[in-house]
Amino acid sequence: MLDKNRSLGFPRRLRLNESSDYQRVFADPIKRADSLYTLLATPNKLGHPRLGVIVSKKNVAKASQRSRIKRQVRESFRLHQHDLPAIDIAVICKRSCGATLNPQLSSSLKKLWDKLSQHARKSSH
Repeated sequence: MLDKNRSLGFPRRLRLNESSDYQRVFADPIKRADSLYTLLATPNKLGHPRLGVIVSKKNVAKASQRSRIKRQVRESFRLHQHDLPAIDIAVICKRSCGATLNPQLSSSLKKLWDKLSQHARKSSH
């Protein structure tokens, strides 16, 4: 059952908004990857995770496909944000994302969110 005190929105405070936010993530990241995505993460002191999504034209040519992929990433993050530690995450989409169906995109992200959570639990002990 869903906890009614937990918000499932995606407000501005849950996003990487500034280029300095991205630079911090790229500087010394925790890396997790599969055939669709590369996730770079770094701890933050905000008490909640934040997300940034990068889908380049070089990897996914059509704007409609880039938008679809971004929506899938944001939706997956929105649903799994309460399972993630206080980290800033940059999701980089690979070329194969453009030709992949939504269920596979979501499944791949769920596995990567789990890997990030496991890493955070191990490093906190």
